[in-house]
Amino acid sequence: MKDKDIKVVHACPIATKNSMLANIVSAFIARLSHKKVIIHFRCTVPNLVKTKMQHLLLKVLCSLSNQIIVLNSKTLRFIQDNTKTSVVLIPNFVDADEVNQAKLINEKLYKVLYVGGVTKEKGCDALVEIAKHFPDIEFHLVGKASSEIEKLAQNTPNIIFGGVKNKNEVIEEYNDSDLFVFLSRFWGEGFSNAVTEAMAAGLPCIVTDWAANADQIIDGKGGLVVDIGDIEKAILAFDKMRDKSFRQTCSNYNVNKVLNEYSSEKILRQYVDCYNKLS
Repeated sequence: MKDKDIKVVHACPIATKNSMLANIVSAFIARLSHKKVIIHFRCTVPNLVKTKMQHLLLKVLCSLSNQIIVLNSKTLRFIQDNTKTSVVLIPNFVDADEVNQAKLINEKLYKVLYVGGVTKEKGCDALVEIAKHFPDIEFHLVGKASSEIEKLAQNTPNIIFGGVKNKNEVIEEYNDSDLFVFLSRFWGEGFSNAVTEAMAAGLPCIVTDWAANADQIIDGKGGLVVDIGDIEKAILAFDKMRDKSFRQTCSNYNVNKVLNEYSSEKILRQYVDCYNKLS
């Protein structure tokens, strides 16, 4: 409040009741202090805003903001229907230095990778079921594993738990894999960093039609999209990914898409543009 050099307050609330209440108070204080306010929703808002109270809080919070940033088109449409405040879609970004433009595509599909919370909400229960149909392929799950998933995978020897790894170790996992899979149904998902990082590494992807996965990230060309819980369709998708030429096409598309649309240089410029317009 006292620092006059601060022109813009950038807040990233979750679209839950308590989070929106707290950010309404913060936004009100910021506006009283003659600061401009950016509200940045990093989830898929319509997945969370269901009650009349939540809709009311959302409208109040949006009305107190000078600019709203969202991560996916579903949220963009929903927010536009609920406010007159300017809304812009700015996706997450990948460090340009992490883009691998020389990915070697193996003849066979040896290693499938998942990175994130190893939980049911992230689709890892479905991944265990799928792994049982492909005993010749290793499924590496990198991240903190829930006891529920560990129990489900007890009799699935080709499920390999990698545990929590640092950034450089995760990049090594991407570079050493043949395919990335992300079958999330997590309510808080907005725009998956893990998928875009995998794309930057030149990995073809299999994802669920959830959050930004299908229409913005994979876009029907960087991999295959399956419905949540559709194990049979997912198995068919894995079978199709055995085709080296198809994986090569997906790999090339993903690297180019990250460079052209999701690189840090391009996305950070969009943030700066937002700040400059408000300040």
